[in-house]
Amino acid sequence: MTTGYFFVKLRGADDVSGLILPDIGDRNALLRKGAELLSHLHAAPVRPDEIELVPYFPPQSETVLVRQPNQQFGLT
Repeated sequence: MTTGYFFVKLRGADDVSGLILPDIGDRNALLRKGAELLSHLHAAPVRPDEIELVPYFPPQSETVLVRQPNQQFGLT
């Protein structure tokens, strides 16, 4: 079952520092993107094998609107 989103965090980390990324259907690409973004968040190099992907279930009250050209986007 896909949630459509993953919480990306450092493998084995006890804190909740991480990112929520959309499922793009390519696990390796998602790991690479997550490692790149976590490197910026932690101000230190992070390799794809140092992170884990945890399925994220957004609250039902959140609706992600898709950005279309010339339209607003955001969360409601």
